[in-house]
Amino acid sequence: MTTTKHRVTGSRTWLYVLLGLMILSGIGLSLATEHMVRQVARTFGAPLERDVPALERFAAFKSALLLHQAALGNYVSASIDLDGYDELERHTLEQMHVNEADVAAELATDDERAALRDGVQQVEDLGRTLRAALMRKPADRREVRSILAASNAATTGMLELADRGRFLIEDRLRIEGRTAMERNTVIARLVHVYIAFAMIGMLVMLYHVRARIRSEDALAYLATHDELTRLPHRWAFLERMQGLRTQDSHLLVFEIDRFERAAAGVGPAHADELVRTVAARAADVAQDARADLFRLGDSKFALVLGAAAEDTPEATAARLQARLGEAILAGQHELYLSASIGSSRLNRASLPLSLLEQAEAALHHARRQGATHVAYTRQLDDMARSHLALEADLRHAIERGELELYYQPQQRLADGGLVGFEALLRWFRDGAFISPADFVPLAEESGVIVEIGDWVLGAACRQAHAWNRDARAPVTVAVNISPRQFMQPRFLERLRHHLEKSGVRPDCIELEITEGMLMECGERSAALLADIRALGVRLSVDDFGTGYSSLAYLKRFPLDKLKIDQTFVRQLRADGGDAEIVKAVIALGHNLGFEVIAEGVESAQQAELLARWRCDEIQGYHYGKPMPATAARAFLAQRTADTAEALA
Repeated sequence: MTTTKHRVTGSRTWLYVLLGLMILSGIGLSLATEHMVRQVARTFGAPLERDVPALERFAAFKSALLLHQAALGNYVSASIDLDGYDELERHTLEQMHVNEADVAAELATDDERAALRDGVQQVEDLGRTLRAALMRKPADRREVRSILAASNAATTGMLELADRGRFLIEDRLRIEGRTAMERNTVIARLVHVYIAFAMIGMLVMLYHVRARIRSEDALAYLATHDELTRLPHRWAFLERMQGLRTQDSHLLVFEIDRFERAAAGVGPAHADELVRTVAARAADVAQDARADLFRLGDSKFALVLGAAAEDTPEATAARLQARLGEAILAGQHELYLSASIGSSRLNRASLPLSLLEQAEAALHHARRQGATHVAYTRQLDDMARSHLALEADLRHAIERGELELYYQPQQRLADGGLVGFEALLRWFRDGAFISPADFVPLAEESGVIVEIGDWVLGAACRQAHAWNRDARAPVTVAVNISPRQFMQPRFLERLRHHLEKSGVRPDCIELEITEGMLMECGERSAALLADIRALGVRLSVDDFGTGYSSLAYLKRFPLDKLKIDQTFVRQLRADGGDAEIVKAVIALGHNLGFEVIAEGVESAQQAELLARWRCDEIQGYHYGKPMPATAARAFLAQRTADTAEALA
C-alpha cells in the first residue's frame, strides 16, 4: 500500500511539473515573440523612412523584381506552396514587363536598355529552372543554391543598371530582409517546439485522466462487489433489500457446513478456489431461478427471489443443495459440500431489512438442527428468546453450583478391567436436567464454553487425584476439550495450573480433541500438542472417522488414542457396512502406534466383535452408564475388589 501511494504521489508530482513547464514556456514564447517583432519593426522602420523617397522612380520595377526574388526564396524555404509561388511569379513577371519600358526609358544608353531586357528574361528563365530543380526528389541543394545565386546576381545587375546610386541602399535592404527572415524562422521554430511540448503534455494528461477514470470505475465496482467471487457483496445486498416492495419477495440465506474445516484441509490457495466454485454453482442456480445472488461472508451467501423468480424457495433450496453436493476437486482433495439454508418472506407487517434477520434466524436453526432448509416462522423467535434466556442462565451456572460432572467408565477388552472414566458435563437448573445437546452448542457459540471448560478441567483433575490416591492401579479421566477452549492463548498455562494445584499425575489425565481442531489449527496444534504431551498428559482424537483427517495429519501429532465415533458402533454387526470401517480404523490406529477405543457399545455382541477385531477399549451402556462422582467411586471400588478377588 505504501509503495502504491508513493507511486501515485510521484506521478502527480511529474504531472504538476509538466503543467508548470507548459505554462512557463507559453509565457516565455509570448515575450520572445513580442521582442522579435519589435526588433523587426526597428530594423525595417528606419531604412524605409530614409531610403524609400530616393527609390520612388524605380519603386514599381524594383518592387516587382524584389517580390519575384522573395517568391523564389520562400518557395525554396517551403514558406509558400507551389500554388502560392505560381501566383506570385505570374504577378511579378507581369509587373516587371509592364514597368520595363518606363525603367529603360530612364537609362542612359541602348546597351543598358538591352542589358535590362536581357536581365528580365534571365530572371524569368532562372525561375523556371529553379522550379524544375525543386520538383525533382530529392532536390540537389547545391544546384538550387547555384540557381538562386544566379538569380540574385541577375537581379543585382538590373538594380545596378536601374540606379547605380542606390546600390548601397538595396544591398542594405537585402541584408535586413534576410535578418528578418531568420528571426521569423526562429519564431516559427519556437512555436513548433511549444506545440510539440503542449501535445506531449496533453497526451500525458489524457493518460492520467484515463487512468483515473479506470481507477474510479474499479473502485466503484469494488464498492459493491466481492473481489474473490465477483459477486455483489453485503453493501450491495443491503441496497437491494431497501428496494424490495413486493409482497412476493423471498430471501434465502445459506452457509456451507463445516467450511472452515474443509478450507483448512485443502490449504489457503485451494480454499479460495473452493469459494469461487461454490459461488459459480450458486450463480447457476440463481440464474435458472431468476434470482439475485450476493456474498455476505466467507461461506455465507444470499439469494433474493423477487416477483420475477420462477421457483419457490423450497424448490430453489433443493436445487441449491443438489448442485453444491456434487463433487469438488480442490488440489488433491475430492470434497462433497452441503449447506444450511434459512428463508424468509416479505409480508405487510415486516420491513425489507427484517428479512435478513428472519432468514439468518432460520439459518441458525437449520445449522443447529442439522436440517438443510428451514423457513422462518414466529416460533423461531420464541426459540431465539428461549436460547437467550438459557444463555444468560448458563453464564451464572458455575457460580450457582448448577454444573456437575458425570463419569462414564471405560473397559479394557484384554482382561475386562477398568481403564478409567470419561468426564461428562451435566447441568441441573432449578433441579431440572438440561440436555447437553441444548446447552453445549449454545456455550460454544457464546464463548461461555471457555470458562465452563476450564471449570471442567479443574474438577476432573481434582477427582482423578482423589481416585488415584488410594487406587491400586492408575485410573485415567478423559476430558473433552472444546475448539474455542483449545485455541485460547492461555490454555497450556491453565492446564499446567490445574495439574499442579490438584496434585494429580499427568498421565492420569487424557484430553480428547476432535479431528476438526487438528485440521483447523495446523502448525499451532502440532506445537501445542507437543507441549501438552511433554507435561505427561495423554491425548486422544474424539469422534474419529467423521472429519477430514488424513494419515499425514495423524502422523504429525503426538497422539495416544483414537476413539471410534459411536455412529459406526451403534448399529454394528459382523456383516454390516460399519464393520469394515471399524476394522479399518482399528488397523490404522495400531499401525500408527495408537490405542483404539470404541464408544457407544450397547450390547455384548458388539463388545465381542470389537474384541475379536483387537479393539483395545470400549465405552458405552454395555459396560456402564454416566454416573455422578459418588456412584463412580463405588463403581471403581467394586471393580477394584473384583480384580483383587480374581487375582486371589
